[in-house]
Amino acid sequence: MLFASVVTKFMDDDDPDGQLYICLKSVQGKLMSDEQNPLDPLAALYEGMLRSIPHRLLETTLKILYLEIIVQDSYRSLRITLTGDVSADFFNVDDRTYHTCLKRLCSVLYVPSGTGRRPEFSHATFADHVKVAIRMGTFGLREPEVLEDIRRRCISWIKELKSTNKKVSEFF
Repeated sequence: MLFASVVTKFMDDDDPDGQLYICLKSVQGKLMSDEQNPLDPLAALYEGMLRSIPHRLLETTLKILYLEIIVQDSYRSLRITLTGDVSADFFNVDDRTYHTCLKRLCSVLYVPSGTGRRPEFSHATFADHVKVAIRMGTFGLREPEVLEDIRRRCISWIKELKSTNKKVSEFF
């Protein structure tokens, strides 16, 4: 049922023929690269969805997703909320680029159009897939690199906050 739901939402895009091709290849097992379980069509579909993102935006997309995963994992204890516009600012991308990065993932990720709302994973299995892909370096981007980039950006934002004497809520 989950697979059918994801496929249906994934195909409701500006390129339904291309999306159908990705879905069919995932079912045939032809999108599998180095997955642990070559019989897992959902993982293959997720892989295909991520690979359908324009190459120039894939690294930024993965970083946005990974930061959201980190924030969601920490939310309960730290009460952190990271809205889409704050995430875009964090990665120094404009609103249009931010939405272009996440556009192809609307079947597995709720992407808010207004300010003050945060993206949400529709399926925990997709968040898990992203975590594993980054940890394994599936897309040429490994977890230490992503965490280092996030750390550098945090330090940069802290320095900027200190120089302006503003609170975080005022800054964003």
